This record gives sequence, structure tokens and C-alpha cells, in this order.
Amino acid sequence: DTEHPAVKAGSLDVTFEDLFQTTVQRMIEELSERSPHTRVLLLPSIRDAHLDPVLPQPCIDTQLLGGRPGQILGASNPCTFESGGVVFGCCSHDVLKHLSASEGSKFEVKGDRMMRLGGHLVAQQSFYPIYPPLAGASLDTSLATHLRMLVTPDILITPSDLSAFSKIIPADSSLQKVVGVVPEEEPKSTTAEENVEETTAVKDCLLQNGNVVFLNPGRLTKGLSGGTFAHLHISPPSADAPKNERRSNGIDSRVRVEIVRI
Repeated sequence: DTEHPAVKAGSLDVTFEDLFQTTVQRMIEELSERSPHTRVLLLPSIRDAHLDPVLPQPCIDTQLLGGRPGQILGASNPCTFESGGVVFGCCSHDVLKHLSASEGSKFEVKGDRMMRLGGHLVAQQSFYPIYPPLAGASLDTSLATHLRMLVTPDILITPSDLSAFSKIIPADSSLQKVVGVVPEEEPKSTTAEENVEETTAVKDCLLQNGNVVFLNPGRLTKGLSGGTFAHLHISPPSADAPKNERRSNGIDSRVRVEIVRI
């Protein structure tokens, strides 16, 4: 972690690559002994000292990390993957902190602020919907297409320095009010044509398969103290549900999120 005091001070007597491999390899070996059927998905971060600090990032090479065949998987940052019929979207960059510092509105926006920040990601179908990017974003704009959400995830995970939480982002037209696209009472001077043009982008992104579970698990450590992580318990869809509705149907009613403090 580039934010670690020993890394900042340059007091390590090993390379960043060797430190990462030995540390992670030890944890994976312990996991393989205790839970051989558990699979691990590793996402890179621009705070990883042994990687290029540029977003988006390619997959981590997991071949040298040990573990049983197929147990350790690498993913890009950001990434979208499916497990058990549930689509996950993940980005290890602190986009919430950047959205919080960048958000503005020409009228008063009410409601849950964290839900609104997540609503921007869903409505704009992007893991980093800020341009120009904030200082420290380390964004390679030539690769910005890799930040797009090709599908809307059922569960969206974005770790952040902000306090851990889980929210439900609505799938219907109320998403417009969540992100502040349409005020609760529209100004009299606003024409119907302007309203249509203003809300088309959001309407085009309304979900077809259910609400989005928006999760910030926090950080494992905060300074010298323990931080937080998340446990997700997902129940299978009802066997009586139509086949064309069983992918993400009611994911918000089938998932239980526990924010665990260390």
C-alpha cells in the first residue's frame, strides 16, 4: 500500500513485488488448508506499490501466488463478473470520495447522499463518471471505454475511505430523483422538451432485472486500528419465479449484507 508509512519512508529491505508475493502467498496457503473449496478473486488497486498506478488496471498475475488450481482468480480494475446467477460490479478506486467532492446541483437535492452518489454510477453506466478527473485519480483517458458498465450489476461494490454502508438503488423512475436529475417540484420555466432531453440518459439506463445493491465495505485498516469488511449472504431465487426473471429478480430481497468491524 503506497499509503503505508514504511512504503512512504522507503525503509523496506525487499522489493515491492517480493513483499506482495510472499505476503499474499502465505495467506493463500493458509486459506487452502482451512477452506480448500473457497475461491478468491483479486482486484488490483492504484495504491498497490508494485503495480502501475493507472486506472483502469489489467488483471493481477496470479500464477505465482500458489493455491489450488482455479482457486485464485485475477480481475481487472474495474471489473464485472457473474457468480451464481448474480452480476457483480467492482472498482477498488475510491470513486465515492471523488464523487463526493465533485457533486453539484442547480437546485436543492433531498434524500440519502450516499445512495445518490451510487445512483450517478448506475445512471451514467460508468465506474468513474467524472471528467475531467480529480487530482490523484491517475486516470488514463485513452482507456476510458474500459470504465463503462456494459451491463448493470445486481451488486455494485466500491470500497472507500468514507464510512462503510450498504444501500438499495431503485430500478424504476425514482432513480431520477435519487440522482437529482429531476427536482421534486419542477420549476415553472422548464419546458416539456427540456425535461425530456434532461432525463433521457437516465431513462435509457433504468434497470430491467431489479434494484441494485450498492455496497461500500470500507477499509480493512484505518491507520493503526482495525477497519471494516462486508459479509454477503445471498439466497437463491424462488423456484416458482419465471425463468426470464430469475437472474437478478429481487436481489435486494435475497441478499443480506453485514458490515463487520475488526
